Amino acid sequence: MRKIILILALSCLVATAAHGQIIAIKTNVLEYAALSPNLGIEVGLARRLSLDVRAGYSDASFWSQQAIYGKNKQLANTTGSVEFRYWLCGKFNGNFFGVHGLYSTYDAKGMNIPLLFDREFRYKGTAYGGGVSWGYHWMWSKRWGLEFNLGAGVAVMTYDKYDIGAPTVSTGRFQKTYFGPTRAGVTLVLLLK
Repeated sequence: MRKIILILALSCLVATAAHGQIIAIKTNVLEYAALSPNLGIEVGLARRLSLDVRAGYSDASFWSQQAIYGKNKQLANTTGSVEFRYWLCGKFNGNFFGVHGLYSTYDAKGMNIPLLFDREFRYKGTAYGGGVSWGYHWMWSKRWGLEFNLGAGVAVMTYDKYDIGAPTVSTGRFQKTYFGPTRAGVTLVLLLK
C-alpha cells in the first residue's frame, strides 16, 4: 500500500510541474464489477505523450458477505499501475499505444480463475510485471470522456498456497509466470486544465 501511495504522490508532483498541460481524473468502471474501487490520474507530458497512474483496492470482508459470489469466496487485493502512452492524434483524443508496469498484493480464496487460481485453495502473495496496450479515448463533452483499453504482457506471481480445509497452514511458497491480459478498461474520464 505504501508503494501505491508513493506512486500517486509522485504523480501529483509531476502534475504540478506540468504547467499548462491537461490533467485527467479517472476510474475504471469494469473493476467495480469485481468490487474493486479504483482511482487514477493522467498527466499530459507533451503533445502526444501522457503518463497514467492508477490504484485500486478490494476488501475480502466485503466479498465474503456477498451471497451472489458464494459463501466460501473472497478476494482482497491492492493494485497499482503506471503507463506511458503515445497518442496518434494528440493526447486525450482518439487512439493510443502504451507501455505499462503493474504491482499487486492479493489474497484469494475459493476463486476459480483460469490460469491463475484454483477453487480448492487460498492464494496469498504479490505480483509484478508489465506489458503493452492499445486504447481509444472518446470525448463526449469538453470535460467528460470515455476510454476503452486492452493490454497484454507478463506478470511474476509469488504466493503462499493454503488448503481451504486448513487455511492457516501453508502448503508451500510458489512462483508462477503469467502471460496474458494485464489491462482491460472502460474508464470514465474527467479532464481538468
